[in-house]
Amino acid sequence: MVQGVLSNRSFRESLEALLNTKLLAEGGFDPALTAKENLSLFRIPVSPGKLGSLTDFMDRRLASHLRMLRSPIPKDIIRKLKVNYSERLPKTMRIRTADLDAKSGKAKRVAASLGLIAALKSDELRRFGERVTGKKLQPDPGCQVICYEPGDYSGPHTDHHPEERGLRDGYVDIHIMLSSPNVASQLLVYERQQGMLNEVAEIGKGMSIAVYQLPFWHYTTPMRARPGVEDARRWLLLASYFVDRKARRPGKRRDP
Repeated sequence: MVQGVLSNRSFRESLEALLNTKLLAEGGFDPALTAKENLSLFRIPVSPGKLGSLTDFMDRRLASHLRMLRSPIPKDIIRKLKVNYSERLPKTMRIRTADLDAKSGKAKRVAASLGLIAALKSDELRRFGERVTGKKLQPDPGCQVICYEPGDYSGPHTDHHPEERGLRDGYVDIHIMLSSPNVASQLLVYERQQGMLNEVAEIGKGMSIAVYQLPFWHYTTPMRARPGVEDARRWLLLASYFVDRKARRPGKRRDP
């Protein structure tokens, strides 16, 4: 489903143009409502052919430079249980990833050449997050790339960091997500109503931006490929922002 031959430059230009249709658009959501939500999801219209060309290019250029992160359920978690219903599940996952804040590495060099780091550190993305959350976000976010292949998932977790001063009172993650047309589905189950994992969002189709106001409970189901297809990937570009708690909330004005 590749449309023509992409270069690094044409990939960067295509990605930027698609992102700007959402990041620079006026309106489209009510900030008074999104500021109260743990998760706000925004779809970016893109044709299957265009999306396929972008994800295929990332597959060929970047996938081989990611490392597998595998954390299964401990084998003895059931055997060691002594009290009914007392089981505790640690965070489990199977994903491919690369830390784009590393000082060096092939994945970082390739991501930079594709414009992924520039997109994640852009003022446009940060300002979009500020409009959605009503929070002032500090520049220079932490950056990561994650890739889900068939069967990959992230188990229930909160992303709470009580030991880190800048994160313990909450922070904002923004996900830029691109799924190959070969992906059938991947669901995000999350805590919209406090204490209840009772909301579901489809994150395995098309292109979208998700704004997370962390921490809260959430997990992703195993990614499923379309029937008869094995080569399917969902790409996630992650920017993680500290909240500037000394700044006045954007858009809030003093009375004259």
